[in-house]
Amino acid sequence: MTADRINARLAALGITPAKPAYGTPTGVVPAVLVPADPEAELYGVHADWTRATTGIRLLVSDYESTEYRFNGVLPYGDLEELPDIPRARRMGPPGGRPPRPLSLRELAISDLPITNAPADPIATQVNLLRAAVLHFADAIARMANTS
Repeated sequence: MTADRINARLAALGITPAKPAYGTPTGVVPAVLVPADPEAELYGVHADWTRATTGIRLLVSDYESTEYRFNGVLPYGDLEELPDIPRARRMGPPGGRPPRPLSLRELAISDLPITNAPADPIATQVNLLRAAVLHFADAIARMANTS
C-alpha cells in the first residue's frame, strides 16, 4: 500500500511525521510532516508518494483560516534533502500562492458608494447578486484552468 511506502520512506530518512499517511477506500491521505501555522504565516508540509521518481513528493497547504484554503494541498517538489522541508514551509507552492478569492461580502462592499448614507436596500441586493455571479464565473474559470 502506498501509505505504508510513504511512512517507511520517511522513517528511513529519520523523519517522524506529525500525522502518518494512511489509506482510505478512495485513496491515500498524505502524511502531515508539519502543520500550517497561521500566526507565523508558515505553510503546512505534507509527504506523498510520487511514481515519477519512486520517492517522496512534498506538498504544501495554506496557512490562512479554515474559511479559505487552496484546494487541499499543492505540489512543492520532490524531497531531495531534509532542508527541503523548512524551505517548503517558508516558501509555499512554486510560483507563489494562488490568489485568494474574494468573499461575496468583500465583493459587495468593494462596490458600495463611498458615503456615510445608508445604501438603498434594492441596490444592495442587486449588488450582492452581481457579486455572486462574478464569484461563480471566477470559480468556473479557475476550475477550467486547473483541468
